[in-house]
Amino acid sequence: MEKTESKELELKDYRNKFKDFINDKTVDKLRLGLKDPNIFQILGIAGHEIRHSNFLAWLLDPNEGHGLGSIFIQKILREIFIEKEIIIENKPLESEVKYPELMADDINYNKVQIFREWKNISSKKLDSIDILIKYEEEFIIAIENKFWSGEGEKQLSRYQEMVRECFPKEKTKHRFFAYLTPEGMDASENEWVSLSYSSIVEFLKDIIELLDDSLSVHVKQYINDYLVILNREVMGEDKLVNYAKSIYKDHKQLFDFIERHGKSSALRDAATTFCEKNEYILLSQRGNKWMYFVPKNWINTLIFKEHEKYLENSKYYPIMFALEHFRNSKGNDVIKVLIQVQPYKIGYEEKRKELITCIKEKAQLKIKSENSKRHTAVYTMQEEVTENEEEILELLKNFKEGYQKEGHQKEGYKKIANDIFEVLKSE
Repeated sequence: MEKTESKELELKDYRNKFKDFINDKTVDKLRLGLKDPNIFQILGIAGHEIRHSNFLAWLLDPNEGHGLGSIFIQKILREIFIEKEIIIENKPLESEVKYPELMADDINYNKVQIFREWKNISSKKLDSIDILIKYEEEFIIAIENKFWSGEGEKQLSRYQEMVRECFPKEKTKHRFFAYLTPEGMDASENEWVSLSYSSIVEFLKDIIELLDDSLSVHVKQYINDYLVILNREVMGEDKLVNYAKSIYKDHKQLFDFIERHGKSSALRDAATTFCEKNEYILLSQRGNKWMYFVPKNWINTLIFKEHEKYLENSKYYPIMFALEHFRNSKGNDVIKVLIQVQPYKIGYEEKRKELITCIKEKAQLKIKSENSKRHTAVYTMQEEVTENEEEILELLKNFKEGYQKEGHQKEGYKKIANDIFEVLKSE
């Protein structure tokens, strides 16, 4: 009898919460905002990587009819040339000097060529580079765009080989490789410069403000629609995103109830179960494709308690585990496990560098891009799986304990996590 009454009270409570929700004026604002016409949403291409590459290639081409001239490609080239110390053919430029920023201003942009889905026509391989920028015999820039998907196996190294084969030093002085992702993630290959969609957002905002009177109405609308999509889907800074956050905060119990009993992704379910059973804390997620978590014993370290002091994004911690789900070039589902050091605020770069060095020495790790100022993966491993919770859980178990593959034992991240904990305690 008491159990029945309890259920009836719970049902009545949720009915009241739902009534509050449908009467919330912010919900109406969100509903109306989602009906605002946006060319990328109308065409159903907001989340399609290839369509983003098409639009960016159009903006990059100074000879197209958008009216931007060379201003957008100049900003991109400067970012590539000076974002960090460029490594060409595994060797630093002379005297470790960065590629001159003014080089981007000295280019004759009428002679710049932009290629989409560029392929080596003399090769039987099906690989294609998302965007290729060619400037006479001076340089080639290959841009790999990863809007939501992750790297395919040895994908970037194959692209480097393609570019070197078609554009050897005798024909082209310099070859650059840029890896474009929402958050400016580091690539698996050291020669790839990190680019972020957040930079593209800032560039386009500046251009709209600068060329406001000279751009056609249609071009301004296209760029503004694109900025809305990037801010909403990538940056999380759109007006409608703020509405959504406010609605969730005001009706959290209702949404938590729906989330518990509604549809969820296999990755999220597996990550939640894994964390509950293995003394990990599930921190946050980005869609259903990225999950972040940390061991519980890391939380009490001083560096974690003071994380807002150091980090660009205060919702994260200095170093975290990440789970990524993506499809590779073969169309197969892949789960990647990473341990990442997050970006630090300006003024704390040396502290971040010291943390990476200590982790590298303690855990005896080979860390690629350890001098990067953005996301640095100190550990990464990936496997093809089906999008099934049980299979992902088994994969996580193997990753944790270490597993046998191709005739050798791979170190599990359980030991590495313990080594990192020792480093964190000493910080």
